[in-house]
Amino acid sequence: MKKNMHVAAYDLRREEWINQTIDVAAARQASYLGVHGKVLDETKESLLVQTSNGRKRVLKQGVVFKIHDTLIKGNDLRKRPEERIGMKIKTINPQKRQEPKR
Repeated sequence: MKKNMHVAAYDLRREEWINQTIDVAAARQASYLGVHGKVLDETKESLLVQTSNGRKRVLKQGVVFKIHDTLIKGNDLRKRPEERIGMKIKTINPQKRQEPKR
C-alpha cells in the first residue's frame, strides 16, 4: 500500500512511528542534524533511529523531523506513543461552522 506523500501533519502525529524512515531537518543539538534512518523504538522523550553508522537516540525536544515530506516539531510528539496515537487534535474545518450558542 503506497502512502500519500502529502499527508497532513496532524495525521502523522497520531501515527505509529516505529519502522518509519525519518530525517532530522533541524535541531538545537548539532550532532542530531542530518540523522537519517528507520525508527526502531520510541519513548516519551526520544526516538531510537537505525542509521547507516549504527543506532542513534534522538531527543524529541528542540528537533524538527521530516517524515513523508512533512515537517513535524518534536515538541508536538512529547508523549508516550500509546498516548500520542489516541490523542485528539483540534483542526479547523471552515465548512462546518457552528452557530453561536444563545
